[in-house]
Amino acid sequence: MLITVLPYRLQLITLPVSSLSCISHAVIKNLFFRGKDKFFSYTQNSLEVSIIAEVETAANDFPDNGSALAPNIIKTDDVFRALQVDADSEADFLEESGQRITDISAPLAAAGISIFYLSTYQTDFVFVKERRLLQVISILQKHNCEFNDLESVNVNDAPLSSAALAAEGVPLTDVTTTHQPHPVDTLKKNLLRTETLRLIGLDWSTPDSWSLELLKIMFYPETPGKRRFFSYTATNEGISLIVEESVINQFDPNVVYQDQQSPVQLRCIQVDLTQLGLDRYGIVYSMSKRLVKIGINLLYLSTYMTANVLISTVDLEKILHELNLRNTDDDPEDAIGPTLAAWAADVDLGLKVGVGNKGVLLTSSDLGAS
Repeated sequence: MLITVLPYRLQLITLPVSSLSCISHAVIKNLFFRGKDKFFSYTQNSLEVSIIAEVETAANDFPDNGSALAPNIIKTDDVFRALQVDADSEADFLEESGQRITDISAPLAAAGISIFYLSTYQTDFVFVKERRLLQVISILQKHNCEFNDLESVNVNDAPLSSAALAAEGVPLTDVTTTHQPHPVDTLKKNLLRTETLRLIGLDWSTPDSWSLELLKIMFYPETPGKRRFFSYTATNEGISLIVEESVINQFDPNVVYQDQQSPVQLRCIQVDLTQLGLDRYGIVYSMSKRLVKIGINLLYLSTYMTANVLISTVDLEKILHELNLRNTDDDPEDAIGPTLAAWAADVDLGLKVGVGNKGVLLTSSDLGAS
């Protein structure tokens, strides 16, 4: 696989869904009025709104921690760098995504390095703390990853040098047994009770053809309060969406990129990481390895509070059996969880949430790293 270290310096932002209206102006600005050479990613799920934005964007457009303008907003102190991961063959990009996730996360988990992973329609992204970038490059080079144009990469406002990489590589000769990933067997997981999801791309050059529809989907859903999953990522590679299948028809078909022959319907298994900090490591590897080992392909989206594993509906029963999870799709509403208002209040207070509306959070003892 070919890896490119992107020039963006990024921060993570999270806030409760109930505070979304407090940042709507900032989100709209970065959806429609950002330069094509900028990076912006927005994911909304049952636990949070999670944003990855450039440092300048986070500082200029979003309220600071503790601001009354956006209750419970959190911006990370750490700066992150993005590694773009491209498949050897464009034809194998989505078909081999699970194996690619496992291959790149394995050596980093063994070295005790925390990563965030983001699957998109065009490519994959791995986010690492900037202070560990040299170490990450050195480790991945030792595991046969090819890097593109390292000479153009700047770290701490200085060009990346061969000497710096060599120095980083000295203590990393053997990273296979140094660290044990955080166990995920006790983390709470659930099958999100959303509609089936789809991964699609949008035509960068025709925002007038999709901007209004995107606004409706994000801020004016047809069923307010409904449990949902939505992800938007825009880079110079293009625009990627993960949306409920029913809303795709709202877009002009001429501006939507998707597999017309065999579109993959997706469901999301969400792992609650609220008890772990941003130094958690090994979660991406433990999840992907387990599923790839039994022949299940996957997409992966990390957020501040969750790991979101997207799998084909064809594999749903197989994965539920493997992870010892119960399919709650047919459970009555009142048997599953509290109302949205009660759930949101718990999140705002920072309490440990055992259930969420429309989905029960279950524990699997079958998903540890091996």
